[in-house]
Amino acid sequence: MKTHKSIISALLIFVAGVFLTACNDDDVESMKWRPGSGLHIIGADVAEVVDADANDESEAYYVDGFTVKETYEWRLNNAVVQPERGGEFVTLSFTVPGTYTLTVTNGRYTGTKTITVE
Repeated sequence: MKTHKSIISALLIFVAGVFLTACNDDDVESMKWRPGSGLHIIGADVAEVVDADANDESEAYYVDGFTVKETYEWRLNNAVVQPERGGEFVTLSFTVPGTYTLTVTNGRYTGTKTITVE
């Protein structure tokens, strides 16, 4: 009986090890702790000006630690930006150099990011 328990325990440990080794978190969205009580916007601080005809030159921004139970409103230099997915993502293309302010709010908290476009 003791031998069966040892074999089963060893088998469970082996299966757990294989499972944990197979997990790859490279594509997992993650959140890092940051001080403060506002929303944190993740994305490039510096972007490049794109050709007006180029559709593939855009920058993605999202709320760090977002939840699908929230409604997010995005603004770029105070102009409303249409979000993607459930509202937690935006994709921006910049055609004019300058400094831009990206803001997001969920009604309770607000986050701001300054973007320099070269």
